[in-house]
Amino acid sequence: SGSAALSLQADRFESVGKWTALVRGIEPGKYYRFAVEHQAEGVASEATSVLAILSWFRSADGKESLQRDYVEPVELAGDWRTSERTLQAPAEAKSVLIELGLRWAPGGKVFWKNPQLTEVAPPAARKVRIATTRIQPDIPTATVAGNTELMLKMFDEVGPQKPDVVLFSENLATRFVKGPLAERAQPIPGPLTNALAEKAKRYGTYVIATLLETNGSLFHNTAVLIDREGRLVGRYRKVHLTMGETDSGLTPGNEFGGFDTDFGRIGIMTCWDNWFDETARAL
Repeated sequence: SGSAALSLQADRFESVGKWTALVRGIEPGKYYRFAVEHQAEGVASEATSVLAILSWFRSADGKESLQRDYVEPVELAGDWRTSERTLQAPAEAKSVLIELGLRWAPGGKVFWKNPQLTEVAPPAARKVRIATTRIQPDIPTATVAGNTELMLKMFDEVGPQKPDVVLFSENLATRFVKGPLAERAQPIPGPLTNALAEKAKRYGTYVIATLLETNGSLFHNTAVLIDREGRLVGRYRKVHLTMGETDSGLTPGNEFGGFDTDFGRIGIMTCWDNWFDETARAL
């Protein structure tokens, strides 16, 4: 367009490079909004190869590292994508390094323009009441029906406390239950989700629970989000299955997604998902 831009070009897969700018005068605890526009050419995966990172430091001269934060694309306007994020400066932060990079993109090129770092007002406070639960079914006598009843009983205990969301442990309905996967898995909607939906509507709360889902000839470890009206509004199939889960016949999901609630937008990570930082990054 004739305006000035920074550019990076990679010749080989091994190529890694970045433009950097150190910003001094950062005040710990203050909020800062960073935004930048970029345009990529010949890059197979922008999510992997095109980087906008804020690195915070304890000293004013960019030493004594505190943490690094990715800034992800949020908007596409024409040929340019805008990456934007509002962050609170870490405790003791005195400077931040803006990093605009390109990596692992043979023959790829990226242009950057209009980088801005601006102090902004703190975001409005939001209070969310979260009820976490722990139920230990009896190992010798556990059944799907019995475990489901334990979950509903727990719901009746926490529901009157008016939580915004109730969380249940992973695959609680089938915990310690033996038998073929096909006999333990359920469709969605099905008996468990219908029972939880009734409680969610009664107490006016969201609920998140995981179960073994039957999906045609496939089976998944699936988390569901049910809203205050008892409606199924979210479903997430666990991506990072353990070897034991895979050997048992489960199939992983293939995408991460966010879900809108009346207290904010949330994502779900199940068990081993938490061992891989890509899960949180994708969300």
